[in-house]
Amino acid sequence: MPANKLEKGIISAAKDAAVSYSQMTGGYWLWHAPEHFLQNEVARAIWKEGFYVFVDTSGDRVRADLVGVRGRRPGTGRKRFDISVFYKHGNKVRAVIELKTRATYSVTATAQDAKKIENHFKNANHATSGYLLVYGEADSAQRPNAEKSIETRFATTFPKRLGPQWQLVTFFLGPDKYVDEKRRHHAWAIALYRFA
Repeated sequence: MPANKLEKGIISAAKDAAVSYSQMTGGYWLWHAPEHFLQNEVARAIWKEGFYVFVDTSGDRVRADLVGVRGRRPGTGRKRFDISVFYKHGNKVRAVIELKTRATYSVTATAQDAKKIENHFKNANHATSGYLLVYGEADSAQRPNAEKSIETRFATTFPKRLGPQWQLVTFFLGPDKYVDEKRRHHAWAIALYRFA
């Protein structure tokens, strides 16, 4: 599926975060990192593309501040997204993004985040786009199986679980793999899904 400028920025930032974390830690992968590491790297990259970006903030409350609502703020402050992206001109939400760094181990948690985005789109002031950015790892006794396993999870298993309204925008299989002391092969990948 063709990716727009924002989507290309999201996936590029996720790849860069994986490389940076590995370099910072002497070879550890993003699975080892707290989720906010990836979250902040992606948010910073989107900001550099010319958007306002809010991390772990209610989009409704930000919108109320941007338009100068006086008095009591909207009561939807608990509806926070990992990243909310606003156009710099006006008060329109460009995108809401949820991230999962251990996605391959918890399809249920990823599906819950997907539902959260779907519920947001029932709101009259919903964002233009909703995204799930997922990172995961797989291991196997054989190298091709580890790579195939994670590709199958992100390209087949996740879309079936999330439903037809979620489209895989891009899948990236990490270039670095390793074999552990038990001779198990490990691979990592990043996938971006768009709510349509």
